[in-house]
Amino acid sequence: MIDQTNDELIPLREAAKLVPSNRGEHVDESTLRRWARVGLYGVKLETVRHRLGARTSQAMLNRFLELVTAALADLPPYRKQQPARGAKRRQKP
Repeated sequence: MIDQTNDELIPLREAAKLVPSNRGEHVDESTLRRWARVGLYGVKLETVRHRLGARTSQAMLNRFLELVTAALADLPPYRKQQPARGAKRRQKP
């Protein structure tokens, strides 16, 4: 939970610059809005509504990323599924 007295609230636009993407840039503000609204792997980014827009804190952003990392560790490893034997023969022309 965000402690508004101790945590500095930052706009999502600024918070997005703190999260690197896999391309070496930073994620977009819309990504943080989606994480707050929909979540990622069952974890939602905590935000506070402000008259100037949604805000979060550095501490809550770090907590969100830690929880997502933990959720990913619980997932089984990804394996590309092989088609069943004879699948091509069963398809109708």
